[in-house]
Amino acid sequence: MKNIFKLIFLLVIITFILSCASLNIKKEPIEIPFTLNENNQIVVDLKIKASEEENEKVLKCIVDTGSNSEMIELSQSGARIFYGEQFSEIEKSQKEYFRNNLENICGKKSSDINDNEIEELYKGYGKLIQSKSKIHSCSLGSFLNKKIQYICYQGNGSPMDSDAIIGYKFFDNTDVLTINYKKKILIIDDYPINTVPIPLYFFKPTEKYFIPITINGENDFGIIDTGSEFFSIRHSNVDKELSNSILTKPTPSKIKKAFKILNNTDFEHTVSTYSQSIKQLKISNVIFYDLEAIPVTNSNVETTSEFTKKLILSTNNLGYPVFKNSIIQFDFKRKVFYITE
Repeated sequence: MKNIFKLIFLLVIITFILSCASLNIKKEPIEIPFTLNENNQIVVDLKIKASEEENEKVLKCIVDTGSNSEMIELSQSGARIFYGEQFSEIEKSQKEYFRNNLENICGKKSSDINDNEIEELYKGYGKLIQSKSKIHSCSLGSFLNKKIQYICYQGNGSPMDSDAIIGYKFFDNTDVLTINYKKKILIIDDYPINTVPIPLYFFKPTEKYFIPITINGENDFGIIDTGSEFFSIRHSNVDKELSNSILTKPTPSKIKKAFKILNNTDFEHTVSTYSQSIKQLKISNVIFYDLEAIPVTNSNVETTSEFTKKLILSTNNLGYPVFKNSIIQFDFKRKVFYITE
């Protein structure tokens, strides 16, 4: 009997030692090259398998750290690749839903507008009902993500220069995520950068990651948003004397057409696009000078959802213009952020 107890005790000790050792094993960094699309968003090749029997499908995917989605979100092109022959039926159901719920969605009766106008509204309006599918696996390079289990398509929506979007939750089960804009490389489970750590705050109501910053010497906070082509500032930072507008980017034609149908007026005559010069933006020991920022009077804000509008009104959004010459790093395990030039 004593020998049995000794054996059990020995097995418990060995199991404990092995579990401790496994915790201390450092994962090997995985390098993934990326490109920048015309909106300066990070695009990587994401491999998807719908089932064990099916072949892998490759999607051009935007890495958007401003998105809190737990699923892979498909654009129309991505849905066409993923669903194949089934896509036409899914698109048909989306359009039928839009037509049948036109008054609830955008306040117009189908009897008041013709079929061509309904088609333009569908193209420019936004996300509709969700077509959600379970997937067998998805991977970036040799990084196999076992946490993401679903992929979704929510209608044509706003124009997206990619097949899909993945948010920061795609990397939740990694230790460190590095984005090297200089070399255009994304590194999963990288080694921490040798620079000053910055507190990485998670604000639960919005499910966004924030970092402390200073704008023109004033303490503030900002969202780290690699999916944004803009550096935008909340309303309290907008120059109240701003009168001379600078057109920074034309509004997508699909949205212009939808706006005209709904309001019987030209989109360009209703809102304009402004930029405002920020003399100094400081993130820890890294300082940026004379950045162009988009204030909340910008048309890209005015045409977003109410939730997004409120979020932008209350915080600063750190997009591509801030990070374009930098290396940034999320240390999810230790809740810190690093940036170096």
